Parts: sequence; structure tokens; C-alpha cells
Amino acid sequence: MYAILSCFICGGNFNSSGMKENDFDSEEIKMGIKVEMEHLDKNNTNPVVQRICNIMAKRIALDHLTESSVYYTELKKMESSFEK
Repeated sequence: MYAILSCFICGGNFNSSGMKENDFDSEEIKMGIKVEMEHLDKNNTNPVVQRICNIMAKRIALDHLTESSVYYTELKKMESSFEK
């Protein structure tokens, strides 16, 4: 488990970009974590699992924000256009 999580955290667009977390808007990061938690076991009550899910959601969000600094703002706009 540790090896898998370690590979996940060390890989991706964010790490290869050389960017830092504070290069991104904190609200975009919060939106990203919330969106990405939809794909994880967010209802698990085990604090270790919750922490791992939060780390994974944040890393996925940072990877997407590396592609576009307004990724989640644009995602929200796109999703709201389907509701009309």
C-alpha cells in the first residue's frame, strides 16, 4: 500500500512541472479536492483512510490545476450548462 501511494504522490503533471502548491489559488484547490473526493471512499470513518483519500484528492486536483489554473471553475461552468 505504501509503495502504491508513494508512486502516486511522486508522479503526475504537478511534480514534473516544478510548480508548488502556493502557485495555485487556494479556492481552486478546495474546489478540486471536493470534486475529486467524489471518486474516493469519502464516507469511510477510518481516519487513516480519510487522510489517504484527502491526499489523493489533493494530488489529483493539483495535477488538473497544472493543466489549467482554472480547471475547477471551468468544470463548474460546464456542469452548470448541462443543468439548463
